[in-house]
Amino acid sequence: MADDGPASAETSAGAGAEPSGMPSKPRKPGGPKKKRRPGTKASRVLEPQRSWTRREYLEEVLTVLWPPPARIIDNAARTGDSTGYALLPWPSRPTLMVPTRPRRATASAVRNYKASATAGMQARLVAVSVAARLGLAELLSGRIGIDSSESGPRGTIQSYLSDVLGQPVVVGLHIGAPGRANLKPVLQLLTADGRTFGFAKVGMRPLTQELVIDEGRALARLNAKQLTHLQVPELLHRGRWQGHEVLVQAALTRSGPAAVDPYVLRAAMRELAAVKGIRTSTAVDSPFWTRLGRRLEALPPSSSADALTAQWELLTARARGTELTFGSWHGDWTPWNMSMSTGKALVWDWERFGSPVPIGFDALHYRLHRSIAQGGADAAAAARALITGAGATLSWFGVPAEVAPLVAAAYLVEIGSRYLADGQAEAGAALGDLEQWLLPALRAHAGQSTRPSGDAPA
Repeated sequence: MADDGPASAETSAGAGAEPSGMPSKPRKPGGPKKKRRPGTKASRVLEPQRSWTRREYLEEVLTVLWPPPARIIDNAARTGDSTGYALLPWPSRPTLMVPTRPRRATASAVRNYKASATAGMQARLVAVSVAARLGLAELLSGRIGIDSSESGPRGTIQSYLSDVLGQPVVVGLHIGAPGRANLKPVLQLLTADGRTFGFAKVGMRPLTQELVIDEGRALARLNAKQLTHLQVPELLHRGRWQGHEVLVQAALTRSGPAAVDPYVLRAAMRELAAVKGIRTSTAVDSPFWTRLGRRLEALPPSSSADALTAQWELLTARARGTELTFGSWHGDWTPWNMSMSTGKALVWDWERFGSPVPIGFDALHYRLHRSIAQGGADAAAAARALITGAGATLSWFGVPAEVAPLVAAAYLVEIGSRYLADGQAEAGAALGDLEQWLLPALRAHAGQSTRPSGDAPA
């Protein structure tokens, strides 16, 4: 699931829990206790409520990022020691908080927001960008002010970022929908002259703390690789502030058309698959199969967890003796986590990067989420089509047509186990209820022989 993270426009940028086979023993009620990573306890754990509005969530986030004695002033322009911010595109349902001064920073923060935004949203933000350059941003409704002149001994997130990056930082804030378990604040970092140079993510609860750590590790690994078809953000800083994990990455710079080139997209996915090496093994004897089984075993008891485990056991029985090829994957490669630039795929949000998984998982994830989010497909129909059309989707990755439906079904179990482990249904996520879409597709696959069909996605 997307995180409303960094986006790539003219100058902007955007994971790495590894996937986890067949349970070795029946799952105990409640499952084994998950060990918390050292240092993931935050000074304040922000648990988004599914009933919150974006505005309510924003207000909670601001009190964490600018803690008392800093003050949040509602409906205020920049006055005295306070910095004014505008809430866009609508004050009651903001997706972006931008500083009203300096003018160039305001215009840049608005102009470069989300290459994946709809045409209508982009047009609205372009108009606001023009208004900001004319000095009219402070006339917008829905302003707030932040007075940090009397900040505490450990300061605010803005003062922390300025210190660790060695330069004054002007910040904007991307505001995601509260109903997602992996939601975290993403700050757009700008210079006073309006140049977007980076993005910062801040962990707020145990899950997002771990995701921020994981993304930092993924970027450190990928930054050390020489990549031809894929570009990832440069890692600028990893640290902790007020008990929260902080990750800063450079903005990706795009040149040329942003339209997705399917050939470049596939080449980038194949390149990523090989970044930690490629190996072939019997499916049920692979580390992937073992890890996924253990993850299922560790899920909290629920009817969905039981049903998903039952489908995994059926899939395991059919997979015996089948060889699969394994590599790495991004883990959440979607149209809104990428852009294009002159023969390269610019990809961000690496918090779910992992290996080994069956080759082609990224292509399957991309197809599924594009079909639902951009194609308007019913999620249950899209999941069924993912399996029946897997032969075409995975042919570009050398996966035999007779094996492709098995790979697609394994992907659905992988992503379903993630959603259950993360508590996406409890958070109110759109795809959180597996009974509504994912489990019916797996049951249909288990009850019939499927033939590859459909067009390759990209």
